[in-house]
Amino acid sequence: MIIDTYDLTILNDRIAEIAWNGSVGKVAYVFLNGLSIFGPLQFGDVTARTVIVNLANLYAIEIHEANEDEVVNSKYLPLIRRPWFYWSSITTANFYRIYLDDIWIQSHDADDELPLFKAQSAKNLIDDDGYQGIFNIEAVTNEGKESAGDAWSFFIEGLPPIPTDASLSGTSPNLTLTISI
Repeated sequence: MIIDTYDLTILNDRIAEIAWNGSVGKVAYVFLNGLSIFGPLQFGDVTARTVIVNLANLYAIEIHEANEDEVVNSKYLPLIRRPWFYWSSITTANFYRIYLDDIWIQSHDADDELPLFKAQSAKNLIDDDGYQGIFNIEAVTNEGKESAGDAWSFFIEGLPPIPTDASLSGTSPNLTLTISI
């Protein structure tokens, strides 16, 4: 069940609080921009519920309640403009090494997410034909021990060409936008 009524309170220029009334015995899932941010959250017998969220590029908020054994998906597709790395953190990791096609491109503090665009060597990967490769993330402990890492292949498509002409025709509410590339 989707929660349609909630309060959004801006706490500062970066974060906000989302508050809603939930149902006893249900777990909550919070999606921002189509991506799962929290869940399953268990509140026990408390019906007043809150979470703190990042305001960066926020365009869609969804709160779902479900039984603990139910699978919940966002009703919105994520608007992903830049790829992100997410991985399961390892408690003994001091930092992570990120590799692209077996070439080390970035070290990152012990955290479990990183926007690809922050990887300095990865900035200019994508050309008009796109880019295909394999990423690998390895955990490194204080003692210098390295994990086997997780590797996955990917394809990033290049940007579409810039439109050369755009025109609007018709009368409201039946307008037609024509874009020439």
